[in-house]
Amino acid sequence: MHLIVNPAAAGGRLGREWPRLRERLAAMGFAPSFSITRAPGHASELAAEAVAAGHEVVTAAGGDGTLCEVVQGLHAAGRGALGILPLGTGNDAARTLGLPLDLAAATRVVLG
Repeated sequence: MHLIVNPAAAGGRLGREWPRLRERLAAMGFAPSFSITRAPGHASELAAEAVAAGHEVVTAAGGDGTLCEVVQGLHAAGRGALGILPLGTGNDAARTLGLPLDLAAATRVVLG
């Protein structure tokens, strides 16, 4: 599993809190490889690269924009499963899908 982290999500809060969130995830037994986005559109590239590198699951860590870009990257790659850690401001996609917004609960869903 590979995590795509958008540090600009939630008005930049995810970038500021990422080191602490990474520790929390590790404490929950979730220590995947990860990439940090650098610009708009970068999550799509990173998702396609993760699949090409052999990751079967690519998890979007950010908001709806990050999720959309990761889906586009998986579509371009033609394969790969999607995980969602809703860490943005609105998280409308996660809400619509009935996914938990709490980090621990969302992590349990991603881990299956």
